[in-house]
Amino acid sequence: MELCLSRSLTIADLRPGAMARISAVDIATDVVFRLMELGLVPGATVEMQQCAPFGDPMCLRVGAARLSLRRREAGCFRVEVGSLP
Repeated sequence: MELCLSRSLTIADLRPGAMARISAVDIATDVVFRLMELGLVPGATVEMQQCAPFGDPMCLRVGAARLSLRRREAGCFRVEVGSLP
């Protein structure tokens, strides 16, 4: 697992309909480890599906699963947007 210290895009920055690939995980907490067990791992493709009116929580798709998470946890997952398979 790579540790990123520079400011880059995270899942929390994505808008509904955007797709991205997870490139790194910043913080290793129990909640983040559980999200990783559910499929949020480096290399996984995620699609932001919707956000609550004030942006928290957010719903995203990873594989065939739909996950709902808080912006705080979403900010732990660095993403790359661009050419996805």
